[in-house]
Amino acid sequence: MKTIINPLLISAFIFLQTAFVLSQNHNTLKKYNFSFSVMGGESIFAVKFILTDNSYSNTQPNLNVSGTYYLSDSKALKVDAGYTFTKPYSGLLEGDGNSRIEGSNMFSSKVSFLIGRFKPDEHFMYNFSIGLGVHVWKPGSLTDIDFNYKIEYQTEVNVLASVGGSVGYRFTKRFGICAEAEFDMITGNRHSYFPLRGGVFYIF
Repeated sequence: MKTIINPLLISAFIFLQTAFVLSQNHNTLKKYNFSFSVMGGESIFAVKFILTDNSYSNTQPNLNVSGTYYLSDSKALKVDAGYTFTKPYSGLLEGDGNSRIEGSNMFSSKVSFLIGRFKPDEHFMYNFSIGLGVHVWKPGSLTDIDFNYKIEYQTEVNVLASVGGSVGYRFTKRFGICAEAEFDMITGNRHSYFPLRGGVFYIF
């Protein structure tokens, strides 16, 4: 008995096989070379900041951008820059009368060494990091509204040491989401803090 194979079935089989191979190639990179991320979140401080509505908060918003160069499937170097802004306050301060404190600006930049899992054939990635850099604190000025005088505070530059970790998930060949937690230790009189943030990354 002669078996007849329908050409349409052969064509459908070849099409499905080709689509599968292309989809695998589309979602897989041979090697991670470099990635860029943009993240935002909150910095948690050991001290509380007074806000415009006379309430206190130990969290302030932060923004971070970073670039990562992958040395292998388990090691990488990351350079990042962060910005944290403390909100201004207007009201009665004990001992200072009716005063206004302008919001402070904090900038940081550091280089970190990462150890983790960066396998291109897997969508999930994670790492632990240790970094060293510079932290710049530009304190807000204090204005006494009743007596009409203003105090300007000096900008401080300190050494920053950081430990932390992050996780990420790649949805496509190059695009994914990530979350990060750190403990940033600052020298001098500045307070250390915990940046918690989430965002997106793109692999080149």
